Amino acid sequence: MMRGCGRRLTIGLSALVMISLFAGCAGAQWNDPTDVNKLVTEVNSPFFQPGESATISFVFTNPFEHDIVNATLVAEPYLLIEGDGRGYWQGVVDPPVLSNSTSESNRITIDQLPAGQNLTAAWTISSKSSTTHGGVFSQSVYYVRLSIRFSIAGDNASYTSRGFFSDEQWQKLTHPSISDSMGGINGTYLTELGYDGIIPDTSFIIREEIPIWPPALILAIAAVTGIMGIFYHLKRNPSEIPSVLLFLERVQMMFRESISRIKSLLRRK
Repeated sequence: MMRGCGRRLTIGLSALVMISLFAGCAGAQWNDPTDVNKLVTEVNSPFFQPGESATISFVFTNPFEHDIVNATLVAEPYLLIEGDGRGYWQGVVDPPVLSNSTSESNRITIDQLPAGQNLTAAWTISSKSSTTHGGVFSQSVYYVRLSIRFSIAGDNASYTSRGFFSDEQWQKLTHPSISDSMGGINGTYLTELGYDGIIPDTSFIIREEIPIWPPALILAIAAVTGIMGIFYHLKRNPSEIPSVLLFLERVQMMFRESISRIKSLLRRK
């Protein structure tokens, strides 16, 4: 993916959820828009710091009236969108790696999923401290492409997300002049590519967390400023709350004594 294409890609990726509601190829029984939309739900898109690990997951549902067998689910990071809108993959330092709970593979295999049932498909994302990531005030979003293939009632069904299509293929699939579209998708061309429907990409964010000390320092300065304001107000109006004024004067005296002791110790050294 070439640098500088991030804004165009972001617009395309943001439309995937809507497209997945309708996308499917004509003439197959496993492409009903309602069913395709139910295949991937409850997507978990984590946020974590470089060098840490996290879990990315979604609920895989069998919305059909027949059992799904020999299913293969694939998740693969393929695109990084920087905070300034730049999109690329080549040049990512120590790219994050996905693996499942049973192997070091980004593939999950499912022997059987009965009709109407679901399960959670999960991968562990591993990163290094040197992995390309966002800063405190910027974020780097990693997009993950998904692929689902399985057998059902003697047929083979295949679904994929935006990330597995080239820009040329995606443009042809979503070109506004197409006449055989289903929800904005060229169903005939989708069939030619060998897919029964389009599912959405998912994503995760790797970014440094905001340090605790800056907001803590701001709160401390605000507290000291507030106390000093009250103190000087009471100094000018000693009759208002004399007990509070007396307490603040003692604190001031103790503070001055502490400063004097510190200066004395420094002089001796």
